[in-house]
Amino acid sequence: MYSAFELYAGGKLIGSRGHLPPNASPDWDRDLVVRVPPEAVSTDGSLVLALRVWGGPEAVTSRWGGGVYGDTLWLGDYFTLASEDFKTALAPMFMAALFLLSALFSFYVYSRSASLLSYLWFALLSSALALYCYSLSDLRFMVPLDFVTYEKIEYASVCFVAPLLVRTVWSILDVELTAFMRALTIACAGLGAALAVVPGLEINFGAIDIFRVFAAVLVYQYLQTIYGAWRAGDDKAFIFIVGSLVFITTSVHDLFVTLLFDVAPGKMLSMYGFFSLVVCMAVLLSRQYAAVLDNLGELVNERTQQLRDANSRLARHAREDALTQLLNRRGFQESAEQIIANVQAQGSTLSLILCDVDHFKRINDRYGHAVGDRVLQHLARHLGLNIRDVDILGRWGGEEFILVLPDLSLSGAQTLAQRLCDSLPSQIFRIDGIRLGLTMTFGVAQWRQGDTLESLIARADVALYEGKTRGRCQVVSERPNVAQGALS
Repeated sequence: MYSAFELYAGGKLIGSRGHLPPNASPDWDRDLVVRVPPEAVSTDGSLVLALRVWGGPEAVTSRWGGGVYGDTLWLGDYFTLASEDFKTALAPMFMAALFLLSALFSFYVYSRSASLLSYLWFALLSSALALYCYSLSDLRFMVPLDFVTYEKIEYASVCFVAPLLVRTVWSILDVELTAFMRALTIACAGLGAALAVVPGLEINFGAIDIFRVFAAVLVYQYLQTIYGAWRAGDDKAFIFIVGSLVFITTSVHDLFVTLLFDVAPGKMLSMYGFFSLVVCMAVLLSRQYAAVLDNLGELVNERTQQLRDANSRLARHAREDALTQLLNRRGFQESAEQIIANVQAQGSTLSLILCDVDHFKRINDRYGHAVGDRVLQHLARHLGLNIRDVDILGRWGGEEFILVLPDLSLSGAQTLAQRLCDSLPSQIFRIDGIRLGLTMTFGVAQWRQGDTLESLIARADVALYEGKTRGRCQVVSERPNVAQGALS
């Protein structure tokens, strides 16, 4: 009852809520279960109960009147009434705990990724709902705050719930707030802040009609938005529609029925409506989080593939000559040593050709290094087009090229080298109006049992040098006695 009372049985005070004047202190919306002492019952079995009531400040009596509201008094077994009272107080406390856990989890998720803004709004909404449900439970007085403070928490939290609900739903549906809705949510939050900081309860009673207008407009915009999203094919909106059925029913009950038909304000149902919406939001946010994880997995796979590709490019560049795109010295050595190991294991043979561009220094000195680079690129293409697929071609350094020819004897390698040598003088290389005749000198050697790549190249280099001293543009094979000497 409003706003404080004293209960007498048989003329004796047995319980009270708040304090009556002159030291008046309101304390309504809280059940009181007391024992009726046996001596309060008269000898004829009659029991006289009396209430002494303070209606409260003018703001209360002018708004709701004074005295009792709803079902005022129950007489029965003490333990039955006390347990029922505890169950009534436990329900909103349980809901407050659920909302608090939801808020803490959402804050944690948002702290892990600030891009998940929906979780921030959901966490703030759940926090406000936790405060609201906590303020509805008589168990709230386990924390020793005065009644006025708890009333302010209740009113202010409801005012904050409305705009936070809008921001959360709009964020989940990925809808931009209009200027009108942004102003309305700020005004509603400002009203909640005013209720929290302005002393006394008079502002609470005066602001209730303003909040009801704000809430009605926000609910209308909320329904219009989710309906528009549903019509646009957003499946998330349908889940909101389901949760909104409970939410709208309980909100109408609390905003209008309890205020117009003198139902006890302690019997608020909106916390269950909010809970239905929070469950819907939790489902949608979990789907959103799952989508984020899927996208993250795809991004990780994509980045992993990019890293593999980058590593492949690095490995290729480490083995490839940037100018000619042939194997460089390192790449050629790795490939050639692998082929030699296979030849040795299989008992087959291979040959090697080392060739050099004739008078290349003159080309660089006369026409510049850019023309010299073009010459090397042309010769790399020419050599590559005239060898087998199994042959290995690389740039050994400067103007030298090197070939490994698996399963090819010395005579076969000499025939190939001669064909390459003869094909060049008949070609005229043109670049930027310059006409160049190119020739190359070739040194040929065959692998022998016990050879290393270095010893094989050394014999080919000796043959190449001999070709240079003979006048260039020719093929020289290793001498048999040189090969035998290499064995010794």
